[in-house]
Amino acid sequence: MTERRIVVIVSDLHVSDGGAHDDFVCGGGQFPRLLHELASTSEGASGQIELFINGDFLDFVQASPETYKLNSAKYWCSEAESLRKFDAILNGHPDVFSALRNFQEGGNAVTIVPGNHDIDLYWSEVKTRLRSAAGPVTIDRAQVWYQRFGGKLRIAHGNHIDPANCLDHWDEPLLLADLAVKRLEMCPGTLFVVKFVSWLEKSYPFANNLHPETKLAGLLAKGDRFGFASAAWMLTRFATRHPVSVLERDSTPKTGEHLVSAIRDDDAFAQTALELYRELRLQPDASLDSMRSDLTNEDRVAEFMMDSLAVTDAESWLNLFDRAEPATLDAEDRSGETLAIQRSGALEKADWSQEARMQREVGAEIVVMGHTHLPDTLEDGVFRYFNPGSWIRYVDSEDLKGLTLEDLKREDAFPYQLNYVWVEQAVDSSIRGSMICFEEQKGQF
Repeated sequence: MTERRIVVIVSDLHVSDGGAHDDFVCGGGQFPRLLHELASTSEGASGQIELFINGDFLDFVQASPETYKLNSAKYWCSEAESLRKFDAILNGHPDVFSALRNFQEGGNAVTIVPGNHDIDLYWSEVKTRLRSAAGPVTIDRAQVWYQRFGGKLRIAHGNHIDPANCLDHWDEPLLLADLAVKRLEMCPGTLFVVKFVSWLEKSYPFANNLHPETKLAGLLAKGDRFGFASAAWMLTRFATRHPVSVLERDSTPKTGEHLVSAIRDDDAFAQTALELYRELRLQPDASLDSMRSDLTNEDRVAEFMMDSLAVTDAESWLNLFDRAEPATLDAEDRSGETLAIQRSGALEKADWSQEARMQREVGAEIVVMGHTHLPDTLEDGVFRYFNPGSWIRYVDSEDLKGLTLEDLKREDAFPYQLNYVWVEQAVDSSIRGSMICFEEQKGQF
């Protein structure tokens, strides 16, 4: 692809199937209007713009949820399933794809890179169908960091620093094992959305908008069920399990200790858990003692919980772990436990800006990342970091601290801010960039 003088970056559109799980802000045709306005500028009219869509453009995770039926904590979609999901997205938002095609007619370019919600762009047939709908877009999925202008501009989606939403094999996310059909790798965040968040949003519609999924952990921890606290602990356990992660926190939630103790000491709870254990391990004759000797630490219990979430419905899963609530957990303990989970699972703006600063050490002057859904900017001399946020309604980390699950019932009370980043190269090869708000709506939170 010939490099254009201007790169316009958008992130986290989450275009889905137009149904109940679709959070893409589109009621006023916003994204097609943006592309039309960009193409109408003098730079766009002369084909000087590259539109760079920086991950989670298409929300395969939430599109056509009935398509994925495997119930696995390890394997995501087959190519056929991803194609059905893509068709649902195309039928839900045909104007988005025609706008991309029109944008390129004047010589402008479109580059699409995947995030954790559209790793399905790995499949060759999905890429073919996308190009058939959107024109000759470049789909690049092999890297984490993308460079323009000799490395002065560096772009990454950002899920690589979020252990709950990264993949072990990003460059080749195909898993074979003993399956007859090839499937993509599943990350914990995807499973949590498919099996838990989609169920939760029936009562709390905005739960679906909390990205990364670990934002939801703090609210669940404040819920009135120990099952919610267990779900929050499980997710934050995956979010902080890698010691190299910048997301490590000092707090140590006690929920895991309670769950390990319940499996070891509470015969009634352990006997119920044994039914799931036997199913997951394919050991119909597994004994209580053998399960207890296996699930002796928090890592093993968290893995068991994640695996069991994959094979059961969310309500039954919650009912099971509600039974593990310790009788001695008083209000003060619960308050401290909630705070510990909130701190443990927090993904802060500072984590992404710290990652951006690391790119400055290898020559970047402007860094753009997404994934957090939180608009952010950092200026330090000639260095700039931009996070344009998302094209769905969002909640800031500071506002999140005061929210409860009940607040998630009021989806229209939350704001949106539709941003893009404009980076251009001057005649002397210097670059400059700015973040531009295309449209916004204030919220009550």
